[in-house]
Amino acid sequence: RRLGGAEIAPLHANFILNRGEARAIEVLELIRLAQREVREQFGIQLEPEVQFVGRWSDTVLGSVLGSAA
Repeated sequence: RRLGGAEIAPLHANFILNRGEARAIEVLELIRLAQREVREQFGIQLEPEVQFVGRWSDTVLGSVLGSAA
């Protein structure tokens, strides 16, 4: 899967690649997409293993981190 310049790595889905000029929001949206698809297909809620830096609203981070935000 790819969104703008961000792509889920074809050899290991735990990595997001920047294929040029990926924006932070594209990476975040790709993470959300992966979380949603894994939850729907396997019933597992993925949790990011990254630290989000910068200015993110609680709503945006909450959509990715769930109750851990």
